[in-house]
Amino acid sequence: GKWIIAYLAGDPNIIVNMAKITVGDAASATWINPASGDRTVIGTYPVSGTREFTRPADWPDAVLVIEAVVRPNKEAK
Repeated sequence: GKWIIAYLAGDPNIIVNMAKITVGDAASATWINPASGDRTVIGTYPVSGTREFTRPADWPDAVLVIEAVVRPNKEAK
């Protein structure tokens, strides 16, 4: 797929199977604070293996959005 979206309200950590992103060679990850709408860009990662993400410590809950990075010269698989 092109997206992974997870809502975290309890445990501050989540382990994501990055291979679930099947489009492109990389994925960008962003935290969104549901209370304020604030966004924190985490980074760009390869779409293989697993990766652990930890929500911002001062947020009681958060939405993690992982989105495929598709370069203009590459076609979607």
